[in-house]
Amino acid sequence: MKLMRGFLLGLGLVCNLGLPSGSLNRYTETVKVEWGKIGYNIGPLESKGFHHCSAVILDYGDSAFLAHAFPDFYHKVCSVTVVDELVRESRKRGFSPENAEAILNIGHKDDLEIIKRDLRKYGIRIREAAIDEPRDIESSRDIRFDPSSDSTRVTPAKYD
Repeated sequence: MKLMRGFLLGLGLVCNLGLPSGSLNRYTETVKVEWGKIGYNIGPLESKGFHHCSAVILDYGDSAFLAHAFPDFYHKVCSVTVVDELVRESRKRGFSPENAEAILNIGHKDDLEIIKRDLRKYGIRIREAAIDEPRDIESSRDIRFDPSSDSTRVTPAKYD
């Protein structure tokens, strides 16, 4: 009975943290973030195929959100809406946006000012910002962030 009660208390703790039920170990696996989407993890986050798109990372220290934002206005997660969407997702999980630090890898220089303005609106400090416009039509980049080691890696895109 004690074992079952301990298990249920532990399961309740996982639920209270806003983590889906299941093993905590899976959160240390890399979360793949699709184009135009937002991902969350306590382990690595990765998104591939950034051309003119921008990566916006909200780092909360032990966990982070990564958004793959389109440069246009036709998608839910784009340069104009990405910060609002990240803040909405952060608050859903119980985070205060002003406690985050932003890491930006911008695919089009015009998007930098838009995203910076929106980060300031929420009191989010920018830790790092880079403009990484593509050199040609075929060049793009992959981005990986790991909150546990506080490391960002940008590499030429590799398509599987």
